Amino acid sequence: RLARALAPGFMSAAWQPERIGRLATILLSTLIGYVLYRWAAQWYGPFSGLAALFLYSLEPNILAHAGLMTTDIYIAGLAALSVYAFWRFLEHPSLGTGLVGGLVLGLSQLAKYTGVFLYPLLLLLHLGRTLGRRRFVFNARQVARWAGYALLFLVISLAVINLGFLLNRTFTPLGDYEFRSDVFQGIQSLLSFARGLPLPLPYPYLEGLDLVRHADRTGESYG
Repeated sequence: RLARALAPGFMSAAWQPERIGRLATILLSTLIGYVLYRWAAQWYGPFSGLAALFLYSLEPNILAHAGLMTTDIYIAGLAALSVYAFWRFLEHPSLGTGLVGGLVLGLSQLAKYTGVFLYPLLLLLHLGRTLGRRRFVFNARQVARWAGYALLFLVISLAVINLGFLLNRTFTPLGDYEFRSDVFQGIQSLLSFARGLPLPLPYPYLEGLDLVRHADRTGESYG
């Protein structure tokens, strides 16, 4: 709208949607580089941070996508930021780091449906880190504590997803979905006894996951 309101000339051309969209992607790719630098520097020192940033700035996929109006850089950046925020949470578990981690995890789901794999990935990272400790102690108190943190991550990320989709038909019952992929149809059939169960997700979000799975298996939306 701003571009259309401006008189023809340099400013009007500079504010075209294509230019602004590409600029946003470039800025985000720069932010990813900073996150990688900061993470590596916190782990191994400033020189390692610069080395990580150097490798990132020469990575062919980053160079190819950093100026495009696609979702690839966004999901790459938010996935990296999600893992970084989760690592900070594991280092300093608290309500604050948990809220930040859940927020970034939710934003990654809005960037691209591939972000759904972050849920099992973060769980595996936590299990690997916990079981790898020399003084690992398994008790009910510790289980309850981490279950509470997992619930915090889940609730915050679900809230972000719902807000991102403007609560579009949130709490639609499972039986009212018309799934097309074999996986989601199988889940719906397996949980046929809970067809009236309202799902705390926007309808288009779960529908999108189903369509992505269907397209991957059938190739229906390609070529």
